[in-house]
Amino acid sequence: MRIDRADDLPSRPITEFESDGVSVTHVARADHTSVVRIELSAGGRLGMHPASCSQLFIVVEGEGTVLTNQAAPTPVSVGTIVWWKQGESHETRSQTGLVAIVIEADSLNPAVGTAAAN
Repeated sequence: MRIDRADDLPSRPITEFESDGVSVTHVARADHTSVVRIELSAGGRLGMHPASCSQLFIVVEGEGTVLTNQAAPTPVSVGTIVWWKQGESHETRSQTGLVAIVIEADSLNPAVGTAAAN
């Protein structure tokens, strides 16, 4: 068994896409799959950008909004799961701060029975 703390892993700021107050920590990587921790500080914004592959965004702390170039801002909070398809442009904002775990893979599908699968 191995135990790590996210706070102890190296992180880097995200400044691309006119982002501000955002950092990313790489947690794990496998063939065509990565797991990262995204942290938005209060007032942070991860600017509009296309998903490079299928993405699963799970809010684990705080609250904010997500939007696409096709939809208005939608509130998210702890426990919210957002799915983005490859190529879908999206943005995340938070007035109070937000932490999310993001899983990126060539192919991700919602579990059967979830709202996203319908």
